[in-house]
Amino acid sequence: MLKIEGKEIEITRGNMLPIDVTAKNEVTGGDYEFQPGDVIRFTIFDKKNVETVYLQKDFNVEEAATMVQIVMTAGEMKIGELSNKSAIYWWELELNPDTDKTQTIVGYTKDEGPAIITIV
Repeated sequence: MLKIEGKEIEITRGNMLPIDVTAKNEVTGGDYEFQPGDVIRFTIFDKKNVETVYLQKDFNVEEAATMVQIVMTAGEMKIGELSNKSAIYWWELELNPDTDKTQTIVGYTKDEGPAIITIV
């Protein structure tokens, strides 16, 4: 099972997670056009201790486009312990991390709070 609504993802542990990534151009306010050489980083971390990272994966953009699909494999989504209850984590998408042009695409905001992923 996979359900994505806004910044909330619900997924069955061990299922593949595809995400269509778009971003806003900070200068024009229109759609950002990803360029070859751009990097999109997907991170899942503990909601109580954001330094505890459960999954971090970088995706290299190969061609210019306003939408890029990233995919976490079923094996990568076997995070956390086997349990009969849901586990809640936070997640974020960053554009060009580790550079002076880093931009958070999806993540914690003052107005909307965290991006949440629930593993069931």
